Amino acid sequence: MLDDAFYTVIGLNTIDSKAIFSSQQSFSIVDPYVNLVYVSDFGLNINSGVPFYL
Repeated sequence: MLDDAFYTVIGLNTIDSKAIFSSQQSFSIVDPYVNLVYVSDFGLNINSGVPFYL
């Protein structure tokens, strides 16, 4: 929490996938992200986020 009106969310999504076709394939995806949320006094919420694809 930055102050009473702004909040942050920081996270990490990971995917480890395997596929079997003519040859076996596997891959991994790491996706960190940051969100900023503004909450007003009268109930307005604004959410903005950025993923960092690696």
